[in-house]
Amino acid sequence: MYVHPQPELPLVKLHGFLVAPGFETDVTLRHVKRNNLRSPYEPFCDEKTLKYSHGYDAALCRYECEVDALIALCGCKDFRHPGPARVCSPQEQIDCILQNEEFVADTDNLNCSCPEPCEREYYESQISIAQWPSNYYRRKLAKKLNITEEYIINNFMEVNIFFEEVQLEEISETPSYDGYSLFGDIGGYMGLLCGASLISLGEIVDFIAVTCTRYWRG
Repeated sequence: MYVHPQPELPLVKLHGFLVAPGFETDVTLRHVKRNNLRSPYEPFCDEKTLKYSHGYDAALCRYECEVDALIALCGCKDFRHPGPARVCSPQEQIDCILQNEEFVADTDNLNCSCPEPCEREYYESQISIAQWPSNYYRRKLAKKLNITEEYIINNFMEVNIFFEEVQLEEISETPSYDGYSLFGDIGGYMGLLCGASLISLGEIVDFIAVTCTRYWRG
């Protein structure tokens, strides 16, 4: 199971979590938006248009690279992968897809540029699990549905998904030292060490100009 923003292709195998029968699973969500600084600040965020997803994420970009690499190697796609390519036969799945999945998953083997996104929305989840149902409710449910208690334990579950708080948490990067801070520090040190300021510098330039003009006029 995986909770994701609507336009994003779900990478369940990478980001998902498991739910098991015989247990109650509570999934608490927090909606988070992260804003990264653009170049020249690291991590040099950027965004690309993806073929299989309307939203951009570095993990989705790498996933598309892996899918395209497998299609190029095998001439067909895994039945789980998106795209218009032909689906591999069972024999091609065994001989090619399964044999090369590990190879293409290694990013060093792919010629692919996937920068971090400048803006990204996602859901952070916290999961708690408890045994379900209780002995009393299991006996009652088995009698009502005319099934065995063992069948309920092996096939029934309860999953509750809810927001911890109905609000958006926004995390934004800011430069720790920018041009304004640099000029402010230069002016501060000049005033501290030389007793100078922009006004006094202007007065010095004016004094030099007036002195030179008087000297040249004789």
